[in-house]
Amino acid sequence: MRKYFDENSAKQIGERIRMHRKQHGYSLEDISAMTGFSVNTLSSIENGGDTYISYCIAICQALELAPAELFNIELELKPRFELPPDRRNRALTTLRVSQLFDSGFFATPKLVVSVLEEFALTYGIQPESSEVSTALKKLTNDGKLEFTKEGRRNLYVRKKR
Repeated sequence: MRKYFDENSAKQIGERIRMHRKQHGYSLEDISAMTGFSVNTLSSIENGGDTYISYCIAICQALELAPAELFNIELELKPRFELPPDRRNRALTTLRVSQLFDSGFFATPKLVVSVLEEFALTYGIQPESSEVSTALKKLTNDGKLEFTKEGRRNLYVRKKR
């Protein structure tokens, strides 16, 4: 995969850096002396060149500028690529299992089939049992749930602290 570069955002950030530098009356040489970056590097950043976030942080420190202010730029808030339906469903299933956990649903032991039934009642959907099992395993690995065996099936319950 080739390297990603958002030219529009880089230009906005560079313009903000230049504006704040000039407001402080600093030259590129002054910022160079405060950051240790070359004048060419700083000029490139101000002109919208690609850079590292750590460089921006050092420049913010030199300008006494909060990073939040530097990065408060116009940005289209959507992913570069759409999440494939299977990944979106899996992420949503994990989120909803976590919400059931937070609601106290696992105060008593539950089988996967019980979780599926709760999904149908609460969310009006029927995810794949393998997706639910994966989400339950994640909560178990995170130390939030524990399970016991009932024959070949797992019973999940909130882990006692």
